Amino acid sequence: MLLLDAGRPRNRFAAASHGFLGQDGVPPGAIMAGARAQLSAYPTLTCVEGLVEQAAGRLDDFQVILADGQSFQGRRLLLAMGARDELPDLPGMAERWGTGILHCPYCHAAGDVASPPA
Repeated sequence: MLLLDAGRPRNRFAAASHGFLGQDGVPPGAIMAGARAQLSAYPTLTCVEGLVEQAAGRLDDFQVILADGQSFQGRRLLLAMGARDELPDLPGMAERWGTGILHCPYCHAAGDVASPPA
């Protein structure tokens, strides 16, 4: 079993999650770390950080290619994609996204904003 993750969750700019049952007040990085810890109980799991550029195939023969050129083969393919924000072309929008311009009332409840990730 292979888990491919680009490592850029949409809530990465928030100090904590809000309105997410069982995770209220938990920082986004801690949620991901907990999920990975739970998945590590499966001895056949391999986690790879990377951005998927291409996926193709048919039943029992799938191929996924990452942005860095790595390629993986598999019998089954499960796509679980998050949301991606497409920002308007306004001066300063991208630099302030998630830190001064807030996109989610749940992630940014009570105005708690984290510093931008490195």
